[in-house]
Amino acid sequence: MRWLTSLPYSRKLTLAIYLPILVISVCSVLLIIASHHRSNYQQLFESVEQISEQVANASEYALLFNDKSLLGKNIDSLLQHPSIVGATFFDGLSRRVESAGNDIEPGQFIPALQTEQRPEQQLFIVTAPVYYTISQGESLLGLQASTTDNNIVGWLQIAATYTPTELVNLRFTLFSLGICLVFNLVALILSRRLAQHLSTPWLQLKDAVDNIYQENFGYSQNLVFPLEFAQTKEALDYIDSRLANYQAQIDAEIEQQTRDLNTHSEELEEKSAELHFANKQAEESNKLKSEFLANISHEIRTPLSAILGFTEVLRNSPLTAEQLSHINTIQLSTRNLLTTIGDILDFAKLESGKLLLEQREFNLHNLINEVFHALSSSLLNDSKDLEFVCDYAADTPEWILADDGRFRQILMNLIGNAIKFTNKGYIQVDVSTKTRRNRRVELLIQVRDTGVGIANDEIGRLFRPFSQVDARTTRKFGGTGLGLVISKELVKQMRGEITVSSSVGRGTNFYFTVDIPVAQRAPTPIQPINKKLFIFEPAHICHRSLAHHLGLLNIDAHWFTDGKSLVQALQAKSSAQPDALLLSTSSRIVSENELLALVQYCQTVLEIPCVLMGHTTSPSFSIDRFRPYTNAFISKPFSTSELSQALTEQALPTLLNPQSASPAPTLKANSRIKGLSILAVDDTQVNLHLVRHWLTPHGIELDLAYDGLQAVERAKEKDYDLILMDIQMPQMDGIEATLQIRQLPGHIETPIIALTAHVLGDEKKRIIATGMNDYLTKPITEEVLFKTIEHWCFGEDSHDQAVARALEGIFDYQKALTMTNQNHAIAKDLFTMMVEGLPHDWRMIQLHYEQGNLDELISAVHKLHGASKYTGTIGITKHANYLETHLKEFGFEDVEEVYNDFIAAIQEFEQAIPLVQWPQQSQTPEHNGAHR
Repeated sequence: MRWLTSLPYSRKLTLAIYLPILVISVCSVLLIIASHHRSNYQQLFESVEQISEQVANASEYALLFNDKSLLGKNIDSLLQHPSIVGATFFDGLSRRVESAGNDIEPGQFIPALQTEQRPEQQLFIVTAPVYYTISQGESLLGLQASTTDNNIVGWLQIAATYTPTELVNLRFTLFSLGICLVFNLVALILSRRLAQHLSTPWLQLKDAVDNIYQENFGYSQNLVFPLEFAQTKEALDYIDSRLANYQAQIDAEIEQQTRDLNTHSEELEEKSAELHFANKQAEESNKLKSEFLANISHEIRTPLSAILGFTEVLRNSPLTAEQLSHINTIQLSTRNLLTTIGDILDFAKLESGKLLLEQREFNLHNLINEVFHALSSSLLNDSKDLEFVCDYAADTPEWILADDGRFRQILMNLIGNAIKFTNKGYIQVDVSTKTRRNRRVELLIQVRDTGVGIANDEIGRLFRPFSQVDARTTRKFGGTGLGLVISKELVKQMRGEITVSSSVGRGTNFYFTVDIPVAQRAPTPIQPINKKLFIFEPAHICHRSLAHHLGLLNIDAHWFTDGKSLVQALQAKSSAQPDALLLSTSSRIVSENELLALVQYCQTVLEIPCVLMGHTTSPSFSIDRFRPYTNAFISKPFSTSELSQALTEQALPTLLNPQSASPAPTLKANSRIKGLSILAVDDTQVNLHLVRHWLTPHGIELDLAYDGLQAVERAKEKDYDLILMDIQMPQMDGIEATLQIRQLPGHIETPIIALTAHVLGDEKKRIIATGMNDYLTKPITEEVLFKTIEHWCFGEDSHDQAVARALEGIFDYQKALTMTNQNHAIAKDLFTMMVEGLPHDWRMIQLHYEQGNLDELISAVHKLHGASKYTGTIGITKHANYLETHLKEFGFEDVEEVYNDFIAAIQEFEQAIPLVQWPQQSQTPEHNGAHR
């Protein structure tokens, strides 16, 4: 029926009028023809039967007396009928007497008492009996006819054909069809004319609407419609006039707007020039701001590094308790100043969008414990009675991939605030898994306290820069008011969010989520101990976490919350003695003297090992008094492995009271580093003096250089095992010095470690891209310095391996060459074109995603996907393919996670661009592979 919908309106109307006439006329003619045919056949049968009966009656005596002459005449009279083609007389014994025309075989004759019709092919047979009738006179004379039963003396059989009747029917059929055809032709012509007459007004309406659509107003005014369309024409004329007026108004407004635009074009050009100039000034100001922050960071961190370094040297010297207290105060004040400066610089990086995150593998449980230990040493005092609790869900991964420094910064801010504003109760960190997919996990981390709390109307001020809930807070605890602002932005960059709930007088609950990869490292193996322990822990809040650790170690734990019940259990003879005691020192239910007496009793009288757990840095607890009587001391909170080590090795405490008069432990000399030749380059003499003080006692041959030029000259004269290079120096900076040193034959693979305080931007990747192997951020510590030296002097990492590790999963140089048939120039050009066009492509993708333009988004992603295939950017290729496939199959349904992974891949690539160093074109493909 599709063809019907495409017909013009007049044709459809013609069909609507004509088709019923056609159907009725054809059906009528067919019925008339069928009726006429049936009537003619009926007349044929009746006439043949009537003639056969008449001739049979007339042939009674001729057949009785075997008068063949008379029978022949009767047959001739029958053959005069146009449809009769043969006749035969039979006697009473079914014997043929006389016949003419079509011969009918005797074997086919079956006598019948009545007239019988038997059509055979184109003939039909009529058989009529011939009766002998006894007259009245013969009956009176008693004569009896010598005939068969029923007075039948014979039969007359007639053969008749249908042909004459069929010819008559055929002529009638042709005549009827001719009449029908003529009738339908006339009806079709009349129907078409009628349809044209009826469709004319509708076609005029269509033309009028088309003219209105084409803005050809006034066309309908000249049209003439039938009376029944009068109202329609009035409405059409009204619409036409309204639209004409509206169009005239629009044209007038456009003309006015055009005049206005022309009038203000010069003003706009002037303002555009002013904005362009202002934009250049803003960019220049931003550049100067970044340079200023970099310089101020260097200028401040450099002396702070020296202060912290030399105070650490003093701590390793024999000091009195008062002197050590002064040193601790200097260190604490310096670190607080360094933290404040770091917050300000981090906030500046956040404003400029230059704060970038790295990915490193680290143990989440250990990191949280380290944060608690570091904060307890600086924030706990005699007025605080606190318990530290860490609770990890069973499905929480132990090792994750994230920026451990920034993760620690978030926890330091949240846990530090909790300790500051809580005097009694507990600080609890709960870690659980919200969702887990493939190799990523969404963690939910809660930091709860029982502190003073925050009013609901004050919560909104928490995340404002340079703002605190109460001005008295700044005077009492210090701080810049930037910690939570920075934490919020860091969490956001980790694809999470941070929220807070609080109640005045009942405490505060900070909870945040992060979406990060899971490290491919097995959890730390735990060996069961299978021992019986008495646990003294008055704080019920700690029982759950501690029970979890004990359960993993398969320890039979017996709990006690007061000293009296513990002593009774130890003195009871009915029960077996425990293998060891695990005693809490952080509760004030039992005094320090009572606890010391209990430990002495258990060690000297009962000979039961004692392990203490608490806050080693608490001013109210002196670990030196317990040292002779305890086997180990572990600081709360602790991990299962730390507890296992304390119970199995029974080691002495490793965390000493900072206020103790004993000197801090020094690093053990490492025989492997003895004899190493190291060059230290720094423009600050005090920093070189500090490095020399750290390195020379360990047998290291140390040479010093005060700028980049001296460093290059020293490197020409001697081959070094490692070079410590400052970045910002006069005459020649560390970057240029590194580039020149790398050209020297003896220093192509020499590890060069950057010492920098410039922390803006993606500094590490930029440093590695220049040829350095690693970097250390000032201020550095002796322990970190020695670990770095051991790693690069005795490890297997080279600069190329560091670059390859940083580019793994992001860029594949060999794939870029393969796509261009090993043509270096084309591969580099394609890569450069993609890097230049990436910001625009990224903006378009973000725009279409935010506006929900599915087709445009698919097109933009497809374009970037195609470009990435030819440039070796395998990370973008993979995630662009995922996103494009998802959009085509599911649209925007559940696309957020796939889209975020795609954006993260782009960000990773942008950070890695400085690391992509294209080799010279003259190199062979084999040489090129070495750069991977």
